[in-house]
Amino acid sequence: MLKNMKSGYRKISLVLVLVMVMMAAVSAVPSGRKAKAASKVDGSKIVALARSYEGKVPYVWGGTSLANGCDCSGFICRIYEKFGINLWANRTKLRNAGTNIGTDFSKAIPGDIVWFTGHVGIYAGMSGGYPMMVNEIGGNVCNVKYMRVSWCTAALRGIIRLPQISGEGDGTGVFGDVSFSSYSVGNITQTNAVPKCSISYSGNRPSEAGLYFGTSQANLRKVASDMINHNKNPFDAWYDLFSEAGVRLTAATQYYYQFYVVKDGQEFKSAINSFTTKPEAVNVSFYNYSISGVTTNNAVPRCSISYSGVKPSSVGIYVGTSTLNMKKAASDVINHNKNPFDAWYNLRTEGGMTLKRNTVYYFRFYAVFNGVEYQSQTCYFVTKR
Repeated sequence: MLKNMKSGYRKISLVLVLVMVMMAAVSAVPSGRKAKAASKVDGSKIVALARSYEGKVPYVWGGTSLANGCDCSGFICRIYEKFGINLWANRTKLRNAGTNIGTDFSKAIPGDIVWFTGHVGIYAGMSGGYPMMVNEIGGNVCNVKYMRVSWCTAALRGIIRLPQISGEGDGTGVFGDVSFSSYSVGNITQTNAVPKCSISYSGNRPSEAGLYFGTSQANLRKVASDMINHNKNPFDAWYDLFSEAGVRLTAATQYYYQFYVVKDGQEFKSAINSFTTKPEAVNVSFYNYSISGVTTNNAVPRCSISYSGVKPSSVGIYVGTSTLNMKKAASDVINHNKNPFDAWYNLRTEGGMTLKRNTVYYFRFYAVFNGVEYQSQTCYFVTKR
């Protein structure tokens, strides 16, 4: 009997404890109100963190390490993870992590995921009127890159809105309490240029501003800097690369630049932008036109070509039965440094043409320098009867 009574007391005590726990849980939520949802993450902060890894995380297929390498989805999962957002369950199908709101970027907010066929990136707002994104990308870059959405060659499938992201901020170059904007490059020549941008900030003024520069995103080096001794906010920064940075550029070359400021002992970097110097001035002459080997169905047009500056990358010939329908018939890549040099084409064996007898044909030589095509005057010949 005593044993049964003790057992009954234990049961009653357990029930009382459960009732008290349930009452406490109910009292934690005021009557008529729902429990408050967890606060959302400002998408511009995600963009700022992602951009801080530009050029620092090598592309590794299947990779998930910010130290050793990531692929596109691994990079996104790691970045969002730092804000308490766990996307790993959808890593291979991040489109399932949120709602596809379509492909209209006027509805996108920083921190959305940009979904392509076989690729994903982080929407980073607008710059210069173009939708931008931060992504881990392979190919010639093989690293984290801030770039236009349109530069991705894969098919755009949608913009994925995550429920944990808010649309505060604009994501267009805000890093902490420093903002870079209005990028431009002035006075571009074959050997010089002047990168520019505007910088604004909150709180204490920056102590230093300067420029990183190089021929690729991976090899940027600090080339110029200034101590800030004014209180202008915003203020403009610009550097003449030759006179202020001591850098002499090469014609027809793409260069990359990135501004920075030091504020409260911390360095803040802008987006990486690029420009291409002007090609070298080219003077090219075509002369000594002639025709040999004329038959009823073939001929060999010839000319001499001379130039100054960089050598041509290719030469070729246009041919047609009128000056209005001339088509490119043959071409060659130039792998020699002869100057002047002769160019000729057997229209049947090199141009794949079978001419008609007793017919007037027109031809025009061309040469390509720094991607620009220069053409000769138009000449003609008549095939034999």
